[in-house]
Amino acid sequence: MNVDSAIVSHLAVTVASGDFAKQATKAGAISQSIIYYIPSTGSKAIFMSVYEFPVATFDRLKNPAEPPAYGQEVLRKNGFVFSVAGPHDSIFDPTTADGKNVSALYATIYKSDTYSLR
Repeated sequence: MNVDSAIVSHLAVTVASGDFAKQATKAGAISQSIIYYIPSTGSKAIFMSVYEFPVATFDRLKNPAEPPAYGQEVLRKNGFVFSVAGPHDSIFDPTTADGKNVSALYATIYKSDTYSLR
């Protein structure tokens, strides 16, 4: 993920775990991570989840009558789909430095050129 160097120190990435991660693995996810935003003061907050699926698996999971269970497709390359489930609301006051950072991140997370896949 290509992120502004001033913001990258506010991010932490972990491997997804728990019941939903198990469900995603069972559905066919080959990798999944949680990206946290760490504010200047206060506790970290989940910013987004990212998933990688084989193309055929991701396409099979789509249901046009429902929101995507494993995020919105951002990049399709080499037989894989990279998808992102980001925040639906601002997680910080947009007038603060953290709010501006999160807004800048949000403006890039659904753009394919933000990511590099294998």
